[in-house]
Parts: sequence; C-alpha cells; structure tokens
Amino acid sequence: MAVKKRATKKTTARKSTRKSAPTRRKTNNKKSSSSHLKKVCLLGLAFFAILIIAIGAIYYFGSFEIRGKIDKVAMQSMNSIRQPRWMPSPIAGVFDRLYDTIPSSEGFIVDGGELGRGDSPILAGMPQTRKALRVLQNKSYINFYDEKERQTVCVAFRLSNVKAEKATPSDGNLYEDPRVNSPKSSDLQLNKWGPTAFAPEKALSSTYGTAGRDEAQLITNYAPMSIDFADNIWTPLMDKITSSYPKRFDDIWIYTGPVYHKEQTKLASGIPLPDAVYIIIFDLTESGGLRALALLIPVDAAEGSSFKQFLTSINEIEKQTGMRFVPEINFDAKDALSNGISSNLW
Repeated sequence: MAVKKRATKKTTARKSTRKSAPTRRKTNNKKSSSSHLKKVCLLGLAFFAILIIAIGAIYYFGSFEIRGKIDKVAMQSMNSIRQPRWMPSPIAGVFDRLYDTIPSSEGFIVDGGELGRGDSPILAGMPQTRKALRVLQNKSYINFYDEKERQTVCVAFRLSNVKAEKATPSDGNLYEDPRVNSPKSSDLQLNKWGPTAFAPEKALSSTYGTAGRDEAQLITNYAPMSIDFADNIWTPLMDKITSSYPKRFDDIWIYTGPVYHKEQTKLASGIPLPDAVYIIIFDLTESGGLRALALLIPVDAAEGSSFKQFLTSINEIEKQTGMRFVPEINFDAKDALSNGISSNLW
C-alpha cells in the first residue's frame, strides 16, 4: 500500500506540473504583447515628435509663402474638429485655443486707433439710420428702439472676461419697459412664435451681474421667433459666441437685431415677424487692430445648419437693415472692414 500511495503522489505531482505549464505560457504571451504594444506606442510618439519638430523647423526657416500654406492647412484641420455643432465643448475649446495661436487665424484686420478705451457697448460711433429711433440706455446694453413698430432694430452690448458678482437666475418673466410704449409678452406670441431675447440673460449677468440679469428681462430686448429656430439655431449660436469669445479675446462688442423684408408679416398684435436676424461681432486684437465677424441668419434656416454658412459682410447687413455701423473709423478702413467676409467663425 505504501508503494501505491507514493505512486499516487508522484502521479498527482506530474498532473500538477502539466497543468501549470500552459498558465506560464499565457502569462509570457501577455507580457510579450504588452511589451510590443509599448514599443509601438513609443515609436509612434517618437515619430510624431520628429514630425512636429520638422514642421516647426520648416515653418521657422521657411518663406512667408510656405508659412502661409502651413497656417492654412493647420486652420483647415482644426476647423474640421472645432466647428461641428456635435463636438463637445471641452474638446472644441482646446482646439479653439490652438487655433488662436496660428498667426493668420486673426483674419482681416484694420487699424483700430484709439477704439475700445472706455466701457461703452458702442464701438466707433453710434449706429446710424434714417429711421426715427429711441435710444434706450441701460447699464449692460444700448437698445435702438423703433417706437412705431414697437420693436428694436439693434441691441448693442459689450462682454468682458472679467466676471461680475454672480447673480441668481431670473424668475423667467418678461417686463414692460416704462420708457416707451412697449408690447406685452403676449403680443409676441402666436402658435409657433414666441418672445426670444437678442441679448441673452446668461451673457449679460456674467459681465454685469444682477443689473444685466434684470435688464435682459425687458420686453424691448425681445422679438418674436419660432420655437424651432430659437431652440435649434439662435440660442446655440448666441451661447457659443457669448460664452467662448470673451474667454478667448477678453472683450468683444456685439450688435444684433432683426431684418425685415419689404412685405412684412405681422402677428395679430401688429408686431412684425423678422425674416432674418443679424449678428456683428467686433474684436480689438492685442496689437490694436480691429476685426469683425458678421452673420445673417434666415429664420427658416434648417435645423442642424452649419453656423459657417451664415457668414456674410457688414455691408450686406447694412443694405438689408438700413443701418450704418462703425461710422467714425476712416473711410478706407470702414470700406475694407465692411466688405470683408470671414472664411470661418473665430
């Protein structure tokens, strides 16, 4: 019996040895795969680093023509990542910052002179028009108001990266403006149409605190827009501009308002329905240059439309509104700035 027991033990030992061998082979295979993956990653990083250094050397020592071509390729590549509306804001924000480091990303610039020295929401003179308008001065914006139509033609405001004391959210109600014969909130509502703000409450309260929040609720800051347009086009576009641009450029000036065609459609209250809305954004660069971005958005724009397709010239907006913007800059600068159309959103 003793012999059988010893044989049994030996046999058991042999079986145990056979079972453990494949396990060691699997572990070795995993280590080998992990080591191979690390080598591939390191080689990839090394190649990428060499590529960046090579491009940097070509850019630094290359001609202006070569630099321009590299800038163009870099901007196109980044625009394809940062501009789609589905791109998460944190990722788009990172590529916005990288985009801003490209010298030619500033676009067309004219001499800004002594502009932007004060805290005014107006840049280079009050917008001009042949219409008789009431200028409604607020702390956070100026409203150029058409008392005959009971609607604004232009809301001008300045946003800064310097944050005001945080204001509590508003109650969501809209208030009549005691300075003019303003409409009621119900006058801007009918079926799919409802009141929508030109100067957003969130943006004004961010820079001007409680005063901005309260002034944003004045009905004179609102126009009737369709719910689909407001939710899918207007609000996302204004959120993008008013939230990211002050962070990137410190101070921006925004002019916005409605566009009416000759044959106006009106609500039962007599309030005209806009055919389009416009936005003009001005920025003073660190070198003192003035640049502008202009957008003209039809109120029947399709949901999911690219914001880029709305880019236009200041001159085109002036033609359609009868307004004249930045009248105090010299003629040559004004002509060049007004006729330029940016190829991309900033």
